[in-house]
Amino acid sequence: MLREDDAREGAKSDREGGKIGKLLRRRMRDMVAGTTQPAVPNLALHAAQAASLHKNGPVSLLANLVNGLILACVLWAAGIQREAVLSWYTLLMLVVTLTYLFWRGYERALQRHRIKGWLKRFAAGKTAAGMVWALTVVYLYQGVDTSSLVVIVFLLAGMTAAAVASSAAYRPAVVGFIAPILGGLAFYFFSRASFTDWALGFFALVYFVFINRITQNLEQNLIQEVALKDKNRELVESLEYAVAETRDREEKFRVIADYSHSWESWFSGDGKLLWVNPGVERLTGYNAEECMNQRSHPMEIVHPEDRERVARAMAAAGKAPSLKELEFRVICKDGSVRWCAAVSQPAVDTQGRNVGFRASIRDISDRKALQQQLELLASTDPLTGVVNRRRFFHTAEAELYRARRYDRPLVLALFDIDHFKRINDTYGHAVGDDTLKTLAHAFANRLRRSDLFARFGGEEFVLLLPETQLGDGLRLCERLRQMVETIKLQIPGRSEPFGFTVSVGVADLQHEGDSLNQLLARADAALYKAKRDGRNQVAYGAPVQAFEGTPPPQPGERRAARPPAPARPEAVAERVDAAETNENPGDVPAPLAIAPARAMVSEAPELPLRFADPQDR
Repeated sequence: MLREDDAREGAKSDREGGKIGKLLRRRMRDMVAGTTQPAVPNLALHAAQAASLHKNGPVSLLANLVNGLILACVLWAAGIQREAVLSWYTLLMLVVTLTYLFWRGYERALQRHRIKGWLKRFAAGKTAAGMVWALTVVYLYQGVDTSSLVVIVFLLAGMTAAAVASSAAYRPAVVGFIAPILGGLAFYFFSRASFTDWALGFFALVYFVFINRITQNLEQNLIQEVALKDKNRELVESLEYAVAETRDREEKFRVIADYSHSWESWFSGDGKLLWVNPGVERLTGYNAEECMNQRSHPMEIVHPEDRERVARAMAAAGKAPSLKELEFRVICKDGSVRWCAAVSQPAVDTQGRNVGFRASIRDISDRKALQQQLELLASTDPLTGVVNRRRFFHTAEAELYRARRYDRPLVLALFDIDHFKRINDTYGHAVGDDTLKTLAHAFANRLRRSDLFARFGGEEFVLLLPETQLGDGLRLCERLRQMVETIKLQIPGRSEPFGFTVSVGVADLQHEGDSLNQLLARADAALYKAKRDGRNQVAYGAPVQAFEGTPPPQPGERRAARPPAPARPEAVAERVDAAETNENPGDVPAPLAIAPARAMVSEAPELPLRFADPQDR
């Protein structure tokens, strides 16, 4: 039984599915054949219907009142009771007044986009008016003479015709008004026994069907009219939009071309200039006419160092859009140099053929200046203006690599201001800052451009001397120490100026295995030795591994010339006395001109080595 029920349900669903499929296929055929009504938005259709009803509403309501008054007079003349006639006309006036109130709400419904609700309310009022007119059929059963009957029938027929004329735009309003009237007349005539009455009843029904068909045709015509208006409006709007868009594009292109700060250019496939905008004059000083007259624009104004890169970029510009900006320099008409950034895009005609390329060039001089300023801020100590610790390590690693690779000498020195905390505590941090700035400025004026002087942290500075032998570096550090002794700072509010001193630790590159951290560690050990020995002196730190536990020296190595060292050295430091470098210590030292390292190899002193006990640190 269950299987049979399942089979019947399955067959029933198949039949329903087949009906739905046939309905969908028929609907698709109708749409393809164009038999369906035009697709009109409901809002547009309802707006057209409401506009027609609102336009003819007052005439229709006035016709109800006038014809109602005529009908009331006819009924009164036919012998109907006066109270019944007055009651009917009063009810008609109430319904007409209610419909008028519905009619008055058109503007508010239009503003709130509630046209459909307004149509329904207006149709309800017309239906109520039709039912009131249909009540007059009840009076016919009380018996009226033939002439009065004819007048009543013609008045009712005239009201139906007036309803069709005034409310044909909205079929529910027409049908709601005429259906009660014609239905009541048909019922009245069919209730009589004569053939003529039956014929009149049948005629009332045919008349209703005829009016219904007319209203359907009128509604279809309205739909087509609204659809045609929408299409015309869309076409007109599209045409107006296309014209306005074309004008807008032309205006935008003209404004962009004439007032853009960018330098816009169009080039042919072989690189010949076809068009350039006035922005080139704001950037380079050459106007568009001068650029067009140049034989090889823009190569004539590109910086000589950048012409090769620009030529390669222009050769590839017509093949593919540029993936990144090309930065280059141009020489302006007044001789100044500006940085520019260019991007390019191939130009293709309607048939897809490459006809050249477009270049957009803008001024990036301010960006370049800001970039250089940011790089300077990132690599400079903000207080003293010298190189900071980060930039020192970056540059020192490169210098150390170059010295190891080409077997060149290199010296590193650490400078520390003596009793700097006492200066801050005694004179204030502002004076301490002035001390740091004075020291940095004094050193910067007495060093080579190839030397690297940086603030290492706090009151400590570091100096890297490429292409410098150890003896030259020691003498330079001693002269700088003596120069610091001569510096005197005047403090506001104090009559006596004060001076300060520095302690110096020096280390040099001994063999290829030395790293920057090892050089700094040896210089730091020497600096601590100078501090322990009384400050205001230069100490040298020699590498421990160069004298203990190292393999036999190979020919050509610098460390092979070093003398042997005592056993178990931990740190090596040697003070350089002022007497060895300057015979008159009291004199102000002049700026030291460091001679080339090769010329002063023989002058490097053979210093005795003194080992410091590591536990003294």
